[in-house]
Amino acid sequence: MKISEMKKEYRLVTLLAKYYLDEKEELELIHLMENGLDWSVVLGQLAIHRIFGISWATVKKYCFKKENFLCSYDRFITILDQENKLLQSINSAQEKQTLRITQKMTEEAIEYVLVKGLALSEYGYPEDVYRSFNDNDILVKQKDLDAIVRIAKDEGYVFGKKDYIHNGIKEATRKAVLMRPLSSHEIYPLIKQVDNEYLNYHILDFQFSLDLFSTNRTDEYVNKMHGSRFLYAGKKDKQSFYSLSLIDLLLFVCIHFYKEAVSLEKVKTYKDLALYKLCDVHILIHKVLKEKKLDSFITRVEDFQVSDEVLYTFSICNDFFGLNEPSILDLIKEYPSAKTHELYSFDGKTKIIDSLHIGERVFDFNRMEKYQQFRKE
Repeated sequence: MKISEMKKEYRLVTLLAKYYLDEKEELELIHLMENGLDWSVVLGQLAIHRIFGISWATVKKYCFKKENFLCSYDRFITILDQENKLLQSINSAQEKQTLRITQKMTEEAIEYVLVKGLALSEYGYPEDVYRSFNDNDILVKQKDLDAIVRIAKDEGYVFGKKDYIHNGIKEATRKAVLMRPLSSHEIYPLIKQVDNEYLNYHILDFQFSLDLFSTNRTDEYVNKMHGSRFLYAGKKDKQSFYSLSLIDLLLFVCIHFYKEAVSLEKVKTYKDLALYKLCDVHILIHKVLKEKKLDSFITRVEDFQVSDEVLYTFSICNDFFGLNEPSILDLIKEYPSAKTHELYSFDGKTKIIDSLHIGERVFDFNRMEKYQQFRKE
């Protein structure tokens, strides 16, 4: 889909999410912000895609430097500011709870590494950009799971899900707890109610394999990621934590994005093409290029045998944002574009081709209605 064919509201959301804009895109962003739009559509997309934080940072970076800048809907600026401040408070509460657990793990000599949430928000993203995250993904070794669960339970966590209706937690059945690690890459989420005005629940997702939603075990690669972890000091004198290296962080994000983007099950839960995940990829690609680590990243991709996952993710990111980086474009030029339109069920028995361009798919939250074959099964 050509940019000229994209709905103006969707184009604005795209630019707000991109953050790193060229001169032409900067002018386009300001033009869209200063002219009449259906702002309910814009705000709805920002909320669903969980990108208020990066959108606010983009506005500050480009729009505010223009003299006499005036958004056509001035309330939009206020909303972005308020949502960003709320996000800061939520992330601070998340961090406090997560680092309490990681400190306990360190005291018992249990290796861990933060792989998304806090690691991306603190280390992956620029200092002025806040990223939304609901849970806390921690990559651990399978042999340590019993000790990790004990530590979490000692801190008040249980296996379960949020229960807003009864203001509590719906605890998982014993069968569900036992089956999750046998059929997936993680144990059942551990959750705790938190006495905080910004955070009602704190969720821990302990993962022990890189192959999501699968019984395939990747102990060798998990060990390699643990081997390259580093102690991140944190922004503004915050408590330190172990993070993936930059190239492993991008690698993990690409694998995760691919596994969800091609999943019909994730389409049903609106998690297949969440824009904040594309922002992760785009931000990390920029950081890898800036630090001149692309060659090291490619070597790591080959070592982990995840070329298809990475090329798919890079292709989607380029189709949506337009990377305009010769080294990246050269990397993906041979990747079949048809693959970016394929979706599969977890069992591999159902395959659907979605002909829509990624720019249309990202903003179409009724796509599942089109997949009649899958819905009837």
